[in-house]
Amino acid sequence: MSTISEVKYPGRVRPATDAAASSPMDSSTPSTEQLRSALIEVMQGQRRHLEVCAARHGLSGQLAIALLQLCAPWPPSPAAGARSDGEVHCPDGGMPMRELAGRISCDPSQVTGIADRLEDLGLVERRPNPADRRVKLLVVTTEGERVSSRLSAERSWATTASSTRCTARCCPR
Repeated sequence: MSTISEVKYPGRVRPATDAAASSPMDSSTPSTEQLRSALIEVMQGQRRHLEVCAARHGLSGQLAIALLQLCAPWPPSPAAGARSDGEVHCPDGGMPMRELAGRISCDPSQVTGIADRLEDLGLVERRPNPADRRVKLLVVTTEGERVSSRLSAERSWATTASSTRCTARCCPR
C-alpha cells in the first residue's frame, strides 16, 4: 500500500503516491532540467544587470558586490559585538576584512586590493579594530551608503522582473 503525501505545484495541489512519484510528470510540470536552466538564466541575468548598474556608479561588479556585502547585516559573533536583535555592530562600525573575504568568496589577500579601490573611490574607510589592532575594519562612508542604497534599489527591480519571467516560463498557468 502506498502512502499519500501532498505534492505542491504552483497553482494546484495534488496527492502523490509512491507509484505516482516514479511515473513521468505531466507536461504542465517543469522538469528538473527546465528549472535548472531557468535558474541559471536568472542568475546570469542578475550578474549582467549588476555589472551594468555597477558601471553607472563607476564600479566593477566585484566592487559592487563587496560594497553591498559591507552594507548588509551579517551573522553575529561574540568577537564582532553581537546584539540580542541579531544585528552585528563592530566597534566603530564596520566589517573585518577577513569576514568580507568569506562573504564574497575570495581569498583574504584579494580583499586588500578591493578595499584599496573602494577607499580610493571614497566609499569605505579602513580603521583598526579597537579590540584587536591587528584586524582592519572596513567602514562604509556616507557616499558608500548612498551608492549601496541605489545599487540595492536597482537590483531589487531586476530581481522582481527576472523572477516574474522565470515563473511565467517554467510554471505556465
